[in-house]
Amino acid sequence: MSAGTEDGGGLTEVGDRCFFMVGAHVAHDCKVGNQVVFANNVLLAGHVHIGDHVVFGGGVAVRQFVRIGEGAMIVGLSGVRADVIPYGMAHGPLADLIGLNVVGMRRRGASKADIHRVRAAYQAHTLVQMLYGQMALGQGWPIQSYPYTGPLANVMPSPLQMTTPWTGDERCGVGWMFPRWH
Repeated sequence: MSAGTEDGGGLTEVGDRCFFMVGAHVAHDCKVGNQVVFANNVLLAGHVHIGDHVVFGGGVAVRQFVRIGEGAMIVGLSGVRADVIPYGMAHGPLADLIGLNVVGMRRRGASKADIHRVRAAYQAHTLVQMLYGQMALGQGWPIQSYPYTGPLANVMPSPLQMTTPWTGDERCGVGWMFPRWH
């Protein structure tokens, strides 16, 4: 665990009940939520923001200034280079969004109807990305047309929307992670 830097506010924060296995590293100025699981050799670069209940598989590396939404799951040996939506699942050496963490949603108390609504929003998200690319998505696309009031509403006021806008240094080209179209 690294201390915060003067330029980054001087604080590295880690929430309650996090689980760190051997070789996990949290760099300077990171903010880690509650009940986050770090398997062996997970590496967070500086200024990374992690939501509550995120699970990292072994050997994951996260690039600086990335945000990972609450309840996301990052599959082992992945390199995360862009923001991950809440309850998203990312995988791969240059990680791609591969779906939703439905198991995590169920564990947090989401009903089948809630999960279907979030899936519909995710499918709309991927369709917009396929048709329009990343245009305006980093600014927050108008997903408010999918109102959400289920048990995960405190996490996702609108499905798949990051809970807090990025207000940090965007020198590294932070953007949204999208599914890869093959």
